[in-house]
Amino acid sequence: MATPTFLYKILTVAEHAALGDPNSVFKGTWLDQRDGFVHLSTANQVANTLRLFFPLEKHQKVFILQLKFADSPQLASLVKFEAPAGPDHQGGPLPPGDFPHVYQTATEGLILGRDLAATIEVAHTSSGDGWDLPQLQL
Repeated sequence: MATPTFLYKILTVAEHAALGDPNSVFKGTWLDQRDGFVHLSTANQVANTLRLFFPLEKHQKVFILQLKFADSPQLASLVKFEAPAGPDHQGGPLPPGDFPHVYQTATEGLILGRDLAATIEVAHTSSGDGWDLPQLQL
């Protein structure tokens, strides 16, 4: 697998609104905290991650954090690419490849003030049958 330039973190509207100090370690979502790492996706995994974990019936829009990976040696040193597993993994059609996970401590980890490249707001398509996802940079 080629090294991705960017990795992506999908947040609900409430999770995005609750983002804390951008210069401190990102605390993650309740799922991240439960699993002990921050769940990320590559550009090729985002569409299926949205489809599987962010149902249209529950979410009118989401925010996707585009994170510098290739240009962030600090973040790159904390990411492990791992096969999907865990209590919520039911098998089935998951995006191809291993998923990037950030293992962090209270002082080391994903720091949005350092690692965030862009925030992308994504809503439903005009027909309401999917997410209106822009082309994401690999």
